[in-house]
Amino acid sequence: MNWPLIVFLLGFISIFILRIPIALGMLMTSTFYFLAAGMDVALVAQKVLTSHFMKDIFGNLRAFTSQKFRCVKCNRKYRRPPLKGSCVRCGGKLAMTVHKGGIEKYVKPAQGLVDRYELNPYYSDRLGLVRNEIASLFAKAEDEAEEEDHAQISLTRFMRG
Repeated sequence: MNWPLIVFLLGFISIFILRIPIALGMLMTSTFYFLAAGMDVALVAQKVLTSHFMKDIFGNLRAFTSQKFRCVKCNRKYRRPPLKGSCVRCGGKLAMTVHKGGIEKYVKPAQGLVDRYELNPYYSDRLGLVRNEIASLFAKAEDEAEEEDHAQISLTRFMRG
């Protein structure tokens, strides 16, 4: 039986036809291949974790901290948002180029790999640090969003109740 061809077809189907994310498709494909070859699945999971998931998580986190902003209307890009908070050229709303979901998308699957295959506690600790860093980054954004939702009231209105 031609195992490499079967594994390639399974990977192709899972990634391109079923629209499974590439890292998960690669994990499935390499797991099938190494199982067929008689290798340790925990070793495969560790290699996929270190070579794909962790690099992607840290790369996205780095990209978020040094991201650009772009205008929704005219698509002009800014390295830092202008002081007036809108596009200088057309006055349009500014949007971030990297979003929270892009950073967090592989954290849960990576933690699932660590838990499922009982990998080295280093990986679990490292993912915990990443979750703490994500929480600290977005706690500021969530606090600012809450402050925008609450309108400021006058002191006399506050004292009256």
